Amino acid sequence: MTLPGSVLHWFRRDLRTADNRALNRAISLAKKSNLPLIPVFFLDPEYHNPTACGPLRMRFILESISALQRSLDDKCSSRLRVICARPTDVFPDLVRRWGVKHLVFEYEYAPSERARDEAVVADVEGFDVDVVREHGFTLYNPNVLLQKAKGATAPTTMSSFLSLVDDVGDPENPVEFADGRQVELTSCPDATLKDDDKDGYLLVPKLGDIGYEDCTKQTGWERFRGGEEEGIARMDEFLSREGGKVAARFAKPKTSPAAFVKRETTVLSPYLALGCVSSRVFHARLRDLEENHDVAEMPQTRLWGQLMWREHFWLLAGMVPEFHRMNGNPVCRKINWRTGDEAELRLKTWAEARTGYPWIDALMMQLKTEGFVHHLGRHSLACFLTRGDLWVSWEEGYKVFEHYLVDYDYALNSANWMWLSCSAFFSMYFRVYSPVAFAKKWDKEGAFIKHYLPVLRKLPTKYIHEPWKAPAMVQKMAGCVIGKDYPERMVDHSKASKENIAKMKENYARNEYGAERGERQHMNGESRSSESRDSGDGTSRKTKRRKTRR
Repeated sequence: MTLPGSVLHWFRRDLRTADNRALNRAISLAKKSNLPLIPVFFLDPEYHNPTACGPLRMRFILESISALQRSLDDKCSSRLRVICARPTDVFPDLVRRWGVKHLVFEYEYAPSERARDEAVVADVEGFDVDVVREHGFTLYNPNVLLQKAKGATAPTTMSSFLSLVDDVGDPENPVEFADGRQVELTSCPDATLKDDDKDGYLLVPKLGDIGYEDCTKQTGWERFRGGEEEGIARMDEFLSREGGKVAARFAKPKTSPAAFVKRETTVLSPYLALGCVSSRVFHARLRDLEENHDVAEMPQTRLWGQLMWREHFWLLAGMVPEFHRMNGNPVCRKINWRTGDEAELRLKTWAEARTGYPWIDALMMQLKTEGFVHHLGRHSLACFLTRGDLWVSWEEGYKVFEHYLVDYDYALNSANWMWLSCSAFFSMYFRVYSPVAFAKKWDKEGAFIKHYLPVLRKLPTKYIHEPWKAPAMVQKMAGCVIGKDYPERMVDHSKASKENIAKMKENYARNEYGAERGERQHMNGESRSSESRDSGDGTSRKTKRRKTRR
């Protein structure tokens, strides 16, 4: 059945009803036009497939879609359609079939997403469709930031970005669902619902329906449940710890990467990445909380600062071409990373948690079984793969994280891999994370290692971080013979790190970037300080920073 008219709301990374300006706009248009609202989400086979997106992240996405579908049913009686297809392949047909008069969606900033959106807009141009776009994924509209930025270009250091934010002022406050008004919308005709049901649009598929194996059989899969309600509950729980004092005193470098029973960070990143929780809602809650508590000294390391890192990297990701790779990327240094069979073997060994370094392998097992690793754990993994030990390109590590992380985020994943490999934003390449010393600092008794690497559980604590030092008899009694039950070290960290520091020095001397200097122009500028990140020996080195305006 062809509808005489409808308002189509296209959900992407705004899987919530609270503080969703695009959804509010769609509801307003539907009420004003007396047309049914049809919400839709696309499971694009180009991105939502077992090769590109791991089962844990895919499960999280499906759970979030299911939660959104239930919420929309309850709040505005509009059934979310879930379509397994590329948007550009089916949009013209949907516009005809549903008689779409208004198409509403939230801006996205990654280049591939912008290209997709422009292709869709071009496809529906001939149908006299009113296309409405709203900003909402980040705290600030990037265009507003750029209007205030020097030279209308994105700053490449956090200190410069914070100065820009000071000039712009506070972000907009969050808005209520449907602006707080009662929602009574025109319903879709039964015939349309039957057609959509017949096509499978009204059902959220299971993992097996789209080519995935059941991940619920593996330990750790249940750590992160998708959906707006779950995300809000996590936010509420963390912000209420000790009456808000934990959140106010929060300093990210002081949180432990070895805490796995009760994590010391918010673990809100999966919900922010899919838009299950609005960054504006989180910011507003933090603002209210910090007004009533003493806060940590350094703004970049506070919870507020974590939102600023997100804003900063998304502003850059929207401006910098090829932000997720080295070639063509004007902010990324050209490093002659190892290539060929040896690079592939090293990458495979690292990704399969067989490096022979328990700290690194335990972190990788946590990533693969739970889909989440503390930021310092990610630092250890990234440094080890790249400039620290294996000399493999950060682009390869990026792909592994993209596959496994439930909180995968294009901008943050790109920026952090460039940062940890000293390809951009951070240039103190002589500071290297030790896979032994850093582990001893945070996991003294080896509880984290033993949890994720059961084969090492009976090994005495004395050898848990360096099992290759255990005498043969000790290994045998522990049921963990090195080279048989647990792998030998693939490299000697002390030797490899020194060699790699020398290589970094040579590469820095060439001063080459992914794009020519003429293309770089305003893109120079790196942090010679830690920018409140952490040094390789496990210490946090502070730089002098002004206090934030807040």
